[in-house]
Amino acid sequence: MADLSLPIASILVLIIYYIGRKYNFIQKLIYPVPFSFLIYSLYVWDIPFTQRIICREFHDGRCVLFGGLVLKGSHILFCSLFVYFITIFLILAKEIAKKGEV
Repeated sequence: MADLSLPIASILVLIIYYIGRKYNFIQKLIYPVPFSFLIYSLYVWDIPFTQRIICREFHDGRCVLFGGLVLKGSHILFCSLFVYFITIFLILAKEIAKKGEV
């Protein structure tokens, strides 16, 4: 069976693009996605057994954080979500401040 992730992602991008042209707030919600999820996407899409630094150092429980906590994909996802929501908060705060100046 063929991998459908690229065609599905392409269709979703087009849908979001056309919705974003109509509704400005959608654009503001989408702006931080590439920045916020860059590290997570590198972690998830790294090909196993390629001996790249991500595979060597972070996969299969090799990265142990403070207190013996083993870094997992869910931790990286949580951090990406955290960065996304902080960025959304900053964008909204800037919009509110801009409206207050006018």
